[in-house]
Amino acid sequence: MVRHRTRGWELPGGKIRHGETIEDAATREFNEETGMSGQLMGINSKLIDGGHVAWIIVPKSANPFSWESPDDSIMEVGWCILPPDDLHWGVEELSKIAIYWSNASTSSS
Repeated sequence: MVRHRTRGWELPGGKIRHGETIEDAATREFNEETGMSGQLMGINSKLIDGGHVAWIIVPKSANPFSWESPDDSIMEVGWCILPPDDLHWGVEELSKIAIYWSNASTSSS
């Protein structure tokens, strides 16, 4: 997750640029906000109203703690086992996303 300067903790994301595919936007935003690269596994455009949710897998060697973002609007990047206190999204939305992708990952194995 990323801790945005004004919104608090949220999943990495942003706007789709003109001429950009949803897939390209998802991987670009992920890289811009976290400084990491990953493999896009899927996109769900119906899970959250008015948005798209991407499933991106990162290498096992990824840092397990928090680190700085290359994006000045992001204060911190980190792995969150539990939802942080200053979560921008509702816990229900985060749970819905986690359950969906957890089920998708077990059904694709």
